[in-house]
Amino acid sequence: MDLHYGLHWDRDFLVDIEFRVQSILPIVSLLTIYPACFYLLLVEGPTMISEIRAAYIAHSVVHILFDVVFSFLMRTTAFPPYGLFYCEGILCTSGLKKPTLIAILASVIIMGIPTYVFLMMRKLWLFGASCSIFVPPVIFLATHAMRTLKRASAASTKTQQLTRKLFIVFQLQV
Repeated sequence: MDLHYGLHWDRDFLVDIEFRVQSILPIVSLLTIYPACFYLLLVEGPTMISEIRAAYIAHSVVHILFDVVFSFLMRTTAFPPYGLFYCEGILCTSGLKKPTLIAILASVIIMGIPTYVFLMMRKLWLFGASCSIFVPPVIFLATHAMRTLKRASAASTKTQQLTRKLFIVFQLQV
């Protein structure tokens, strides 16, 4: 079947290579990268705050789950038009309906969000206080820019409407 825009070249050459890489790379990362991460978090990281360390461990577990699901259970291609057409793996070839596959896929993707949000929020709460020194200069520069825009809009009648619109936009953002 001939596809438009030269997509048959992608299908003929790149999809097979991608599936081979997707079957080899997760095994390598499951045997080398993730154990090294866990070693660093559990053994070498006792000085790290325990909540942050637990969040990193949970986030690493979610990454392992991603590798297992997206490389063995549901192996889809990452190339844009082919993600709709090609689905290999245990779950795709078992005869499940597409809504069930999409629900499994969505639930696995959504599982990574809470661990990431928890990790980022804890880091912000713990280390954000050191960045609060930069807030007053930002407020000063924003108010100075607003005053400058007001003066510039009063100086010229030709650009008055444009700067008034810009001022309204900036005022809504600040």
